[in-house]
Amino acid sequence: MIKIYKNATILFGSDLRIRESAFIALDGEYITEMGVGSPPEGRDMGGAVIFPAFIDAHTHIGDFGVKDLAIGLPTEEAVSPPDSVKHRYLRSLDLTVLSEMLTQAVCEMLSVGIGAFADFREGGKLGSECLRKAASDSPIEAVIFSEPTYDPGNWEAICKNSRKSLRLRTG
Repeated sequence: MIKIYKNATILFGSDLRIRESAFIALDGEYITEMGVGSPPEGRDMGGAVIFPAFIDAHTHIGDFGVKDLAIGLPTEEAVSPPDSVKHRYLRSLDLTVLSEMLTQAVCEMLSVGIGAFADFREGGKLGSECLRKAASDSPIEAVIFSEPTYDPGNWEAICKNSRKSLRLRTG
């Protein structure tokens, strides 16, 4: 079923120009049409602003619960592994508290218009699974990168194989 929202101020097009008195038609989660003018039917948005969701391409959501603890500290003392304020804090959390904190961070991102993010997740597989669960109950898109929690051995060979794999994917 197509829903039409009219009389809106919309940021759209390849130039992302602001269009006033515009409309947008949606079929489920897909945009089927956008334009200027007012179609005869649809929900009147009263000039409300509609714009694409933001993408935060580099997050460390684990910082959410510790940001106030590191104010004024040099970067190394605040966030650098393995013994910074941030890493000691994260190690002190049980999984329930960590999951709640990550869920709050995801909700805060949504509340400010972020629709997708890429996170560099501490805690290896377990930290990644906690974040994936926190994001799974919301409409936000999450890309999660995880640090290894063990020494895989020959880093040079791993990096070489990773570069080869990336070349295959990108041509």
